[in-house]
Amino acid sequence: GTDAVDLNDNGVVDRNEILRVLDGAFIKDFDDAAIQNLDGILQTRADWLYADLNRDRERNVGRSAGFDEQTPAYGEPIFVVDDVNGNGRLDPGEKLVRLKTSKIRKFVDSDTSYQRGLNLIDAIEAPSLEFAHHGTGVSGILVGGQPGFHDRIGLAPAADLIIYGLHTDNWETTIVASYIEDAIAQKVDILLHEWTECFTRVMDGSSNVDAAMDRAREAGILQVNPAGNLNRAKKTTRHISAMGSTAELSFDINTPFFNGNSEQPYSAVYGSIQWQGDSTPKFILQPPNGPPQEVRINGEMQPISNGYTQWTHERTIRGTNMLSFFIWTQPEMSLTKGQWKIQLTDITGSPVFLGRLSDYYSGWAEGISWTNSLKDEMTLCFPSTADSAITVAAHAGRHDRSDSDGSKIGELRHYSGRGPRIDGQLKMALSAPDDPYAPLAATRQMMDYGWGQSWYAAFGGTSGAGPHVAASLALLRERHPDWSVDQLENRLYETADRGQLVPEMTGSPDIGWGWGKVNIYRALYDQPVPENSPPKAALTITNNADHYILDANDSTDSDGDSLEYRFDINYDGNWELDWSSDALNEIPRSALKDLPTYVRLEVRDPSGATAGALALVSDVIDTPDLPDVGSPNGSPDAGGLPDTIVRKQESDSCFCNSVAQPYPFPVYSLLAFVMLIVFRRIPRSTFRK
Repeated sequence: GTDAVDLNDNGVVDRNEILRVLDGAFIKDFDDAAIQNLDGILQTRADWLYADLNRDRERNVGRSAGFDEQTPAYGEPIFVVDDVNGNGRLDPGEKLVRLKTSKIRKFVDSDTSYQRGLNLIDAIEAPSLEFAHHGTGVSGILVGGQPGFHDRIGLAPAADLIIYGLHTDNWETTIVASYIEDAIAQKVDILLHEWTECFTRVMDGSSNVDAAMDRAREAGILQVNPAGNLNRAKKTTRHISAMGSTAELSFDINTPFFNGNSEQPYSAVYGSIQWQGDSTPKFILQPPNGPPQEVRINGEMQPISNGYTQWTHERTIRGTNMLSFFIWTQPEMSLTKGQWKIQLTDITGSPVFLGRLSDYYSGWAEGISWTNSLKDEMTLCFPSTADSAITVAAHAGRHDRSDSDGSKIGELRHYSGRGPRIDGQLKMALSAPDDPYAPLAATRQMMDYGWGQSWYAAFGGTSGAGPHVAASLALLRERHPDWSVDQLENRLYETADRGQLVPEMTGSPDIGWGWGKVNIYRALYDQPVPENSPPKAALTITNNADHYILDANDSTDSDGDSLEYRFDINYDGNWELDWSSDALNEIPRSALKDLPTYVRLEVRDPSGATAGALALVSDVIDTPDLPDVGSPNGSPDAGGLPDTIVRKQESDSCFCNSVAQPYPFPVYSLLAFVMLIVFRRIPRSTFRK
């Protein structure tokens, strides 16, 4: 009942070499909080093994546990199983592969830079790490997992991440712009913006952040932006005015915000009113009690009702006016309850007024809301409004929502933001699934809540859709390194699934779906995902006088597909004979070292489905010198003793339910505005002890 790994190669199990299972547990869906696969039993495609060096039944990591930057995986040794024959268990000959290197090249938090190989292990002390749940899920969708060993992997698992941490005290334009400038200097390929400020940023693509994004795209960096989840939050309103008319935008402050069992009074409300044109109306704020009050839009603080208010006006180079407002009272108090009204008078022309509203507590959910709220249009969020942004909507991939959203599999999420932006630009580009299983952050806070080190959960929102598009672009960049950013972007649009989503959509994207559902397989291979049965692998090795014959001709494919083969001669992670159509290969006897040893075969079909097999080559028995018994002239017999010493292994595919990318991934850089998680890359070239 006890497993071990012989770390020091002394042939015995020492006390610090006990192996334990690290379960890849997961929460089934949004409505079922039951934890699956939390059983301590090894599932080779879902779990890990770790050496419990101090025998405390936990995997310890970081400097506080005695590890440093040079320690593989920054902690106690952790392994995946190379389940070659795909039977779900660790068989004799199949190896453990120790995880080693982080997929994070660099992590920047405010003024501190943590770099792989230098001080990345110290990022556990970064201030923004308390927000790491969001960034961990995003990173997992992008690059997580160990392809070939695990079922839970990201879309571009061999890419590097450069991560810039944002938290509420550093969302200033200068900070974000400096990050984008650093991304240009780092020559990243894709910039994924997993951040937003929905309520007091101009919505016409003209801000300094928009300009920095546009400059980065000119430098060859694709910009991917989730649209946000405001569509049903009642935090957007619109008024279409006429010459000389008055307008009224009102909101209600009634029931406090409930956070679990605690009440949070609405002590502040903030937002903006935006419009285009030269109209400069007067703004009058009417509290639930007391007289109406004309607001000063020069930034002066004014008393009103039981608190204060402050209004600031700016006009962009694209002719958009934005009036930002802030109304607040003492902390732990509530602003005067009832209906607050913002009246607009002296309107010239016929401007359309767009209002955004929020509070400190509710986020994407309903909190303080407009009386006449807008939905299903003009609800996308900055900075997805940038000219260069590839704006991403969310649809249901594998989970229905039975909550207030109510969207079903295949449908656009009701909360997913919609275009157009304030100047009429449609902006929406693509839709992607928002609910894959993604890793949960193993922060101190999450662990205190009872989450495990290696748990997964469905990741909802347009933030889950964004990394699908970013990773798809990384795969396209790998396949077509000479393509321009326009070619890469347009390829995703041209190959998106439209079906009956928007039947009338022809020459322009829909404000909700964009060009349709991203389809990376079609973008890569010009065809839909094929119906496919995986191959089976078989390997036989024959020893001749001065060479070995590696024979994979008994490998089969029930679809009749042609197969490709590669061979790891000493099963050390180095594919000495890389992919080719040659099932039969001769190698010199000197190529096989330290007999007995295993040779590993991997086969793949044109769809990328793979299967593996091992063959054990034992000590060679040379043909002895025997007296001649059959040749009158004394020449050796034509017969003799059998000289093949081999064990043959056959196996089914390890990828029975998936279609794998049949090209090796290069290391392309993804840049994500997300928080930190350290994933461990498998160095396939270092299978050694």
